[in-house]
Amino acid sequence: MLLPPAVGRVRDCLVSTLETLPSYEFKNFKDKLRKEGFSNTPGRVLQAAEVENLTDHLLSKYGKDFVVERTAAALEAIDLKRHAVALRAHTTDSKKRGERYGKARGCTFHAPLSPGGHFVDRHKKELIEQVTEAPLKELCGCVLDEEQYEALANCATEKMKMEALYQIAQAWETQQKNHLYRALAATNSHIIEALEGKPKRSQKR
Repeated sequence: MLLPPAVGRVRDCLVSTLETLPSYEFKNFKDKLRKEGFSNTPGRVLQAAEVENLTDHLLSKYGKDFVVERTAAALEAIDLKRHAVALRAHTTDSKKRGERYGKARGCTFHAPLSPGGHFVDRHKKELIEQVTEAPLKELCGCVLDEEQYEALANCATEKMKMEALYQIAQAWETQQKNHLYRALAATNSHIIEALEGKPKRSQKR
């Protein structure tokens, strides 16, 4: 099941943290969970669950911020403070990354639409070649549906993802292209800044 981007990033952080625990520490961790605010989940369910199933269960029943904080508290309770600190740090970084998309409107970049056409059209070739991280999570649920997201995510390279993304974007209106521009500004700001500094050229047809 496809998760909203913000929840998906938190899930990845939780799974990567819990997968580092030896089996006996993971069992101790699950023993502590019911005392850390997850009392509505039966103990047998917690004890039987593996890392990914447990993470999915908690995120489906409780809010992501609550899950992160109480998971960190459970780790601290079994003397795994280093893991708790890392989890909080990683999820905070992921949250900030997601917020950058929303704040991209306030950046110093030029307006994406100009007499020469939309930014993402004018710089199609450069963006396909240079983008190091296709902003799929930032676009999912906004201009990409679940089927489109999964198809793009399965592309082998970032260049292939961008090429496939542009195939979809051919049918987009200005507002949808604005979403792509802001997503790129959030994830590949150095490339956007460099392209904004270039003389604007109309594409040859």
